[in-house]
Amino acid sequence: MFPTINKKETGVNLRRIMDMRGVKPKDIQEYLGFGCVQSVYRWLDGAIHFVRMRQREEYL
Repeated sequence: MFPTINKKETGVNLRRIMDMRGVKPKDIQEYLGFGCVQSVYRWLDGAIHFVRMRQREEYL
């Protein structure tokens, strides 16, 4: 059994932590090496999609 992640609540928590520390989405993008800042906004909006490893291998 796999744990489920509440994507909306994760986004709310990330936003709260970012606000507390004064971190901007661009800062996170640069730190994690994302190609675009939109990836960070997807996390914050709860619009991220998880891919299981088996599914990921099918994409490669």
